[in-house]
Amino acid sequence: CGGGFSVDLHCQLGIGSGLGCSAILAAALIRGLRDFAGLETTDVELLTRGYCCERFYGRSGYQDILGGLTGGIKLIQADASTGLFNPRVDRLSLGQQQLEGLRENLLVFYTGRPHLKTSYLLTIPAKYFMRSGDYMLAYENGKQLTSAMAEALQEGGWERLGHLLGEYWDDREYFEEGVTPDFAQRFRSSLADLTYGTALCGSGHGGYMMAIARPGKRQEILAHLTAEGISGDQVLDLDIADSGIRSEVL
Repeated sequence: CGGGFSVDLHCQLGIGSGLGCSAILAAALIRGLRDFAGLETTDVELLTRGYCCERFYGRSGYQDILGGLTGGIKLIQADASTGLFNPRVDRLSLGQQQLEGLRENLLVFYTGRPHLKTSYLLTIPAKYFMRSGDYMLAYENGKQLTSAMAEALQEGGWERLGHLLGEYWDDREYFEEGVTPDFAQRFRSSLADLTYGTALCGSGHGGYMMAIARPGKRQEILAHLTAEGISGDQVLDLDIADSGIRSEVL
């Protein structure tokens, strides 16, 4: 950036991608500006300030910032004991075999349309704070599924991971009508025999989708996506960054 500082931001930028890019970018810029001014910034402060930036234009933020705040693969949990803005972050220890398996079995691709459903995104925190019955049931089940997915990932249990991922999104579809639009549902249906499970990234309604491939089916999935008009540069190359958001004063 201009002004004598640079921000290292590893993110596939794109409006409505569902990858949390806007929130991570906001937090990265805040970190860079504060470092440039010689101000110390704790993770909690960066999280709260980034969250406020997201709320200016109606996004829910928060969880997206957490994804980019620290590097590696991690399980993030926040509850009454930790406080909303001081979550517990557990780094998952993956060996070389698990990392190679993740690169081979996980595919993340663009569905062809952004999610951009601001009115819906505004209802997410409202449902949580109002303790809406259906939403809280899906929320609690989602926490259990997330912990189970972390275990499967560390064990290299790709079939189990895929089924859990699919179950998680099935819950979203049951409790949140319209979360998977027709063009995204077409991918879920057509890839069912080639994958163990699929889910949209982010809040749904479009953007990127992730899939856990069945053994030996990666190339067939890529060929299918090409036939559906998804170009090679719309399938992300997976890389795990050891560090999260960081800035450097030049």
